[in-house]
Amino acid sequence: QRLSLLCRLLLAAVAVCGLQRSFLTIDARPNSRSQTPLMHQGLPQMPRASSLGTEWTSWAATGVLAVGAAALALKSHRRDESSATMFSKHDKRTFRGKLHAHTFGKYRLRKNKARRIQAIKNGTFDPEKVVQTGQPEPEHPWDLDNILENPIYYAPDYFKEVLYDYWDDVNEKMREKWQDYMGIKGNQRYFKNWTPPDVNAA
Repeated sequence: QRLSLLCRLLLAAVAVCGLQRSFLTIDARPNSRSQTPLMHQGLPQMPRASSLGTEWTSWAATGVLAVGAAALALKSHRRDESSATMFSKHDKRTFRGKLHAHTFGKYRLRKNKARRIQAIKNGTFDPEKVVQTGQPEPEHPWDLDNILENPIYYAPDYFKEVLYDYWDDVNEKMREKWQDYMGIKGNQRYFKNWTPPDVNAA
C-alpha cells in the first residue's frame, strides 16, 4: 500500500510539472517585440520566461515534490516493521529492546501482585494464608545504631546522647506492643538485646 501511494504521489508530481511547462510560453528570440505584427504592437504583452529558467524551475519543483513524497512515505513507515530494526536490541518498542534496556515489566504488575488483586476481586483472597516475605526486616550494618557503635565512624558526644534519649523513648513505645512486631514484621532494632517480660516470668 505504501509503495503504491508513493508511486501515485510521484506520478502526480510529474503531471503537475508537465502542466506547468505546457502553460508557459517559451520564447528565446533576442527581440520578440520588434518582430510582432503591427496589429499586436499596441496590445500589452505577457511576460515571457526564458527556456533555461523555465526548465530549471520545473525540474526543481519535480525534485522537491518527489523528495517530499518520499519523506512522507518513510515517516509513515513504522520502525517496528523495518527489517533493519525489527531485531535490534536498541529499539525500546520491541521485546528484545526492552530486555536490553531493563525496562520490560517496569510499569507492569508482577504476577503475584496481579493474582492477589484478582483474588480480592473474586472474593477468594485469604490474608491468613499469605506467606510473609522479607519480614521481619533483617539487621543491616548501615543501620544508624550500628554505625554509631562502629569505631570507624565519628559522631560528637552530644549527638549520641540526644539520639540515645530519643531511641529510649521509641523503644519503650514499641516494646509495649511487642507481640505484634517482635519477630513478625518491621525493624527489630527496638527489641535488640531485650527479652519480653512474659518470657522472663515464665
